[in-house]
Amino acid sequence: MVRTCNGNLYNAQGNNIQIMTLNNLKNNIVKSDENFWNSRYESGQTGWDIGEVSVPVREYADQLKNKSARILIPGCGNAYEAAYLSSAGFSNITLLDLSGVLMNKLEKIFNSDKNISLVTQDFFEHEGSYDIIIEQTFFCAIDPSMREAYAEKMKTLLSDKGTLAGVLFNKEFENQGPPFGGSEEEYRNLFSRHFHINILEKCRNSIAPRNGGEVFINLKPKIIMTYIGIIIGGVAGFLYWKFVGCTSGTCPITSNKFISIAYGALLGSLLLSTIAGSTTKQGFFKKLFGGDSTAAFSNINADEMKTMTNDSTYIVIDVRTPAEWKSGYISGTDLFIDFNSSDFSDKIKELDVTKNYIIYCRSGNRSAKACELMSKNGFTNLYNLSGGINKWNGEIKKD
Repeated sequence: MVRTCNGNLYNAQGNNIQIMTLNNLKNNIVKSDENFWNSRYESGQTGWDIGEVSVPVREYADQLKNKSARILIPGCGNAYEAAYLSSAGFSNITLLDLSGVLMNKLEKIFNSDKNISLVTQDFFEHEGSYDIIIEQTFFCAIDPSMREAYAEKMKTLLSDKGTLAGVLFNKEFENQGPPFGGSEEEYRNLFSRHFHINILEKCRNSIAPRNGGEVFINLKPKIIMTYIGIIIGGVAGFLYWKFVGCTSGTCPITSNKFISIAYGALLGSLLLSTIAGSTTKQGFFKKLFGGDSTAAFSNINADEMKTMTNDSTYIVIDVRTPAEWKSGYISGTDLFIDFNSSDFSDKIKELDVTKNYIIYCRSGNRSAKACELMSKNGFTNLYNLSGGINKWNGEIKKD
């Protein structure tokens, strides 16, 4: 049996089965565009498929109690982990992959599974907040030069109390990757800069051919904002005591320098840790500190969509097929434009690019693609309903 690193193959022993493009041979880099990965699936080069969830991930999932936890599986492949989690009762699973060919296949497989949402997007462009992110043969597909960026991105995608868990290779490979290997020491040096390491040790439950060649990770993000809040709050408390504080001694807080500093540090840590835990506020801080604010669209959940549609300036578009529209659509939908129709591009060009648009489909896959296409045509205010109509908990209408 063989396994994939997002389309590249390796056998059960972890030895690379090379399928190299000309650019791979010339530049020794990972070809990570959608066309490359699509070609792997279109040509049927998927002999890596073991047909089931990996043992370490399965046993980790069996220990989880919160069935409503927001779970992300990036570089999801054939998503056996998602199928297992859904069958175990987990209700908020997001699959992320940049291969449209793969995601179209998965959309058919999970068509009736309302626990699973699909997002076709590059991992490094994805936005969201998750309680658990499952790592399974995704890290090894990324060039080692991108590992720092991987760790930083994972940290931004996790909630303050979130967990990054999964399996990494604990070996080097003879051939040029992917897959790219590594060591326990390397991973500890990398992740300790961004996470609290709960577990980083050799897997005790790897399949026999990989015994000793894998490590299991369980990581928690460092709450940087809490520390910043303590410092800023402490300084503010001192300044307040110094220049504004009570001089008569009647106020037990502002009349005492040390109590004033401690009180300010407490309030600062609570305030900034709360702000850091908010996806909306994270976007604010990215702009404030010069981060990337050029994402093609924003993902929103059902509750956010309800709030936004109270404002008449938002136009709601259903991009499913006519047959799907007839089976029911979200109340308040303004336009029906089939994403799979041959004239979809022509129809969106008739719309005002300055307006605000909320796009939805069945699971969030086609609507995300529609948002990307609309962005390329000059639309700047785009919102994708994550999980699609499957995750909608409001009124559904039928004609």
